[in-house]
Formats: sequence, C-alpha cells, structure tokens
Amino acid sequence: MATGDPFFAVKEEVEQNIASAETLFQSWTRIYSTVSSRDNEELQRTEEEINSFVEVTKHRVQEIGLTLSDPPAQSRDNAKNQRQELFESRQIFSIDNYSSRSRIEEVELDNTRFIENEALQQTILVQEQDEQLDSLYGTARNIHAIATTMGTEIEDQNM
Repeated sequence: MATGDPFFAVKEEVEQNIASAETLFQSWTRIYSTVSSRDNEELQRTEEEINSFVEVTKHRVQEIGLTLSDPPAQSRDNAKNQRQELFESRQIFSIDNYSSRSRIEEVELDNTRFIENEALQQTILVQEQDEQLDSLYGTARNIHAIATTMGTEIEDQNM
C-alpha cells in the first residue's frame, strides 16, 4: 500500500474500475453487433458481468453516501484506523475477476463481502461502545471523587 495521500489512491482505484467497466461495455457492444440474437451465451455472460459490476459499485457508493450523511461518532485515531482497514480490505474489480467466475461464485463472493462488511460494522459498533463505556467510567470516577470530598466536608462541619 502506498504511503501517499489516500485521496489519490482511491481516485486511482475508481479510475481503474471505470476503465474496467468501459472495457466490459466495449466487449458487450462488439459482441452485440456481431450476433443475430440477444440469446447469445457470450452476450448474456458479458451483460451479467456488467450488471454485476454496476450493482456492486452502486451498493458501495450508497454505503459511502450513508456514512457521509450520518458519520459514526468516534475518535480521530480510531476513525483513521478503520478507514485504513476498510481501504486495505477492498478488492479492485477487474475484467479477469468477472470473466472467470460463474454466477454461483459471484453470489458466494457477494455473500462473503456482505459478511465481512457486517463483521466490520460490528467491530466499529463494539469500538464505539468501548469508548462510551470508558467515558462513563471516567464520569463515575469523578462522581465518586466528588462524593468522597462532600463526605469529608460534611464530617468536618459536624465536628
């Protein structure tokens, strides 16, 4: 992983994904212009690859939009680490990934991604809860100190 600006790394990944989508679409256009029917197996497979690519990308963009509209409350370091983990766990979609998979493998891959995403979400939730519990512990400790001081002062005034 490059140590440069993450913006440029993500930008490069997006550009690669768009180039892959355009290549798939050019393949589909070429096949479509040479076949006599839309029932052609190669045309349908290429169409499925494009649709799958578009759906995965659309889902990811929606996730990003939702996160941006309602970001989780967390510390800067924690958020930076989670963004880093998410960035490193993402897979770049290429033509080779799609053209060599059967529909069952694609569904299994989608399920695996969903499970990984849910596990990441749960990890984030647990980390947020840990931070909240740490904050609650600090507050309880302060209240204990105040109560102890008040008790001491009351004893002093009683004497």
